[in-house]
Amino acid sequence: MALPEDAKSVIVKYDVNRLSPNQRIFWAERSKRTKAAKALAEWSWRTQGRPGFNGPCNYHLVIFRGRRIDQDNAVASCKAILDGLFHGQMLPDDSEKYAKLHGIEQVTGKAWERCEAVQVAVWERAKE
Repeated sequence: MALPEDAKSVIVKYDVNRLSPNQRIFWAERSKRTKAAKALAEWSWRTQGRPGFNGPCNYHLVIFRGRRIDQDNAVASCKAILDGLFHGQMLPDDSEKYAKLHGIEQVTGKAWERCEAVQVAVWERAKE
């Protein structure tokens, strides 16, 4: 998918399957993984130039993994990463007022087996 020229991206090196709703893990372990994903997303944002926006934006997710995960689990698994990027970092909040999912795609194959990542591309929404 072609993104707008003004899109700014942040790449977070994290396997979203660790937070999949299908993972049957103890609540304390899920909480620990969620905090780690948020912190990693914020650190990635800081080290990649701190891109930010003021108004309503669209965002597009690209998940790089060895194997596909189904779309609804992919979106749910990215929640902690999006929270880490959007809550006071790239955007004031992650509500629909500020952030609207534009699309999600998965890039899979052997090349991504040991280096999973998520790319979040964000751009300002056109004035309506």
